[in-house]
Amino acid sequence: MGIKSISKVLNICFSPTGATKKAAEFLISGLGLRSETEFVDLSDPDFQKDSISVDRDDLCVLALPSFKGRAPAEAMERLEMIDGNNALMILLCSYGNREYEDTLLEMRDGAVKAGFIPVAGVAAVTEHSKLRSVAKGRPDDADEETLAAFAEKIFNELSTKEDSEYNLFVPGNYPYKVLPESYATIVHGGDCLDCEACLKKCPVRAIYKDKDGYHTGANCIGCMRCVAICPKGNRRMTESEEIFISKILSDSKNIRKEYELFL
Repeated sequence: MGIKSISKVLNICFSPTGATKKAAEFLISGLGLRSETEFVDLSDPDFQKDSISVDRDDLCVLALPSFKGRAPAEAMERLEMIDGNNALMILLCSYGNREYEDTLLEMRDGAVKAGFIPVAGVAAVTEHSKLRSVAKGRPDDADEETLAAFAEKIFNELSTKEDSEYNLFVPGNYPYKVLPESYATIVHGGDCLDCEACLKKCPVRAIYKDKDGYHTGANCIGCMRCVAICPKGNRRMTESEEIFISKILSDSKNIRKEYELFL
């Protein structure tokens, strides 16, 4: 199947704060396809597989952030619900200027398990969701140009290869990195509009409220969506977590890592 026969492009994305989605859109735009683009939101708490149909001649982009060197478990679980139907898939892993470790490898394995054919991988630096001063504003104009150049290379690759020739290599290790147990990192302040935006948009429904106000459950994945969308800036990490994250990322603040392409 040649790239000129692509029916539609599916942007299959888990982007709690919007930066991952922005990078994926830059990449898709750079492909220069006239095909219709459909957005599939894996971070939607009401995600339903029945609303998604993947055809053999679709081109899919799977865009996920790296959470501590791994793909978000919730996103991978939702990906497995989709029948890939042997459609071609480009992988885009975003990370906050530190490391993405086993994320692309886990994404590739998950894509194959769901029935997709991975054809390219991109590691994209985006503004760190927990410490916004790290990689602030990325993807920026220079990153958009880089993604456009990557897209051209991917386009040329898809124009010359047959499906059976794809054997995508991406970095990572087996077994995947062991993650710490989940824990709540986000707390609710006092200046609240009671709009329930955080509660309604949490990808894992970790936020609930009772007569005493809003609370964050132990299943919080620290994705920072509630912090990003709160109109009053009322959601935040605990002070101890802010100090911990700042120490971990201290070496990343003054380094500009560049994007990587795997074909």
